Amino acid sequence: MTMILIAKNKLCFVDGTLPQPSKNDPLFHSQIRLTQEQSSVNAYFTHLNAIWNEIHNYHPFSMCSCGAMKTVVDFHQQEYVLQYLMGIYESFTTTRGQILLYDPLSSINKVFSLVVQEERQR
Repeated sequence: MTMILIAKNKLCFVDGTLPQPSKNDPLFHSQIRLTQEQSSVNAYFTHLNAIWNEIHNYHPFSMCSCGAMKTVVDFHQQEYVLQYLMGIYESFTTTRGQILLYDPLSSINKVFSLVVQEERQR
């Protein structure tokens, strides 16, 4: 499993080696606010989803007939998945690792469903 994560350049998300910004970095407090903290998986996802919807309202995607926007939308969906996985409790490390092995990466709704299922089994 480690070899696959290395090949996909995703090992740092699972083993905790992804560097966090320093406390002086303006993104530090934003990143702290986007973690699960004491919330349930459902409440955390709802909070993130509200933020994503608000961002989308301020910066909606342009419509085009060439199909290029599908690539942009897919990229944003992958970013949502990674952001969600980085913010959940460390106790979900195994689930996070399994999700990151999927190729292509699952949709945010599927990932949320898998994490909720794992939370219920505990």
